[in-house]
Amino acid sequence: MVARLHRWLHCMTEDPPTTHPPEPKKFLAEVHQFNVSGTSQQYVPYPTTRKKIHEWVPPKAGAQ
Repeated sequence: MVARLHRWLHCMTEDPPTTHPPEPKKFLAEVHQFNVSGTSQQYVPYPTTRKKIHEWVPPKAGAQ
């Protein structure tokens, strides 16, 4: 089936595409941003809460 006949065959419109051709859709790529994952410009979230588990830091040998 040809893509331009889809709307007419599934009764989405009364007008066949031979008499009323479909309007071309604009592609929304004007605001497109390139994928920067893995680069120095990537988004890295930071935590806003405190850690629940803290690392164990061994005592220094001369601090006792």
